[in-house]
Amino acid sequence: MDTIWEVKVFGNTDSKLILDDVKKRMYELTKIVDFSDPSSEISILNEKKILKSPSEEFKAILKKCKEYYKYTNGFFDPSIYPILNAYGFYDLHYRIPKDLELKDIIKRNIGFTVEISTNAINIPESEKLDFGAMLKGFIVDRIAEYIRKRGINNFIVNFGGEMVVSGNKNGIPWIIGIRNPMGNGLLGSFDFQGCIATSGDYERFFIKNGKKYTHIISPFTGKVDTDMHSASIIASNCSDADAIATALCVMGHDKAVAFIKKMNIKALIVSGEGNVERFNNFPKIH
Repeated sequence: MDTIWEVKVFGNTDSKLILDDVKKRMYELTKIVDFSDPSSEISILNEKKILKSPSEEFKAILKKCKEYYKYTNGFFDPSIYPILNAYGFYDLHYRIPKDLELKDIIKRNIGFTVEISTNAINIPESEKLDFGAMLKGFIVDRIAEYIRKRGINNFIVNFGGEMVVSGNKNGIPWIIGIRNPMGNGLLGSFDFQGCIATSGDYERFFIKNGKKYTHIISPFTGKVDTDMHSASIIASNCSDADAIATALCVMGHDKAVAFIKKMNIKALIVSGEGNVERFNNFPKIH
């Protein structure tokens, strides 16, 4: 996964040993879903349409994806792979697919359907999955859980902006920042403990004929037709925050705001020409 990650721990223990173990655990988790590795579980499932003897981690990821596909009414959709592929987000040969091609892809390939049993996972022949929209949050949760099991409660795990922040830094509160999606630097920062994730149109994109095409694509239209630049979500775990942040960005401003209010989501969104809105006691940024 082409993302910067960092882990900081404070405690009366051998932090180097723990960080070495964390690094090993991180690589174990990312290998499960490494598209570039034909032996990874995601590669086998996408190629064979069946994965026998899946790991518990892989099953947990897919179960969480099913939950949020339903929760967001399909705006979070792991079956988006064929649309992203049509734009060239995997081979990096960027292109603009024709409307008819997109309509055909949506008709034939989109609609998250997965069967999870004890011994196998099945997807339809027409589907190919990419749950990268929630994966960083899932991994951050697992790493945070691993650190706590080692008896450390003061730490921060940051995987490309998806964070679990616990305790404090030698008695000083952790301070985190929210990236400005429309330029360099930060929108602001604030003291924080908990789980937070941000999705934005600055993460993966290309520009053709002066227009920006991002990976935040609607599974209903196959197009980049949102006016959302970013969404930051605070939730009880980072997986949930990550999935919701992605879905809100796909929805567009009006639907996102309605969803935030209906579901009482703690959110900060940036839309339009840089309009910043906070909801449900999301911390003030400075």
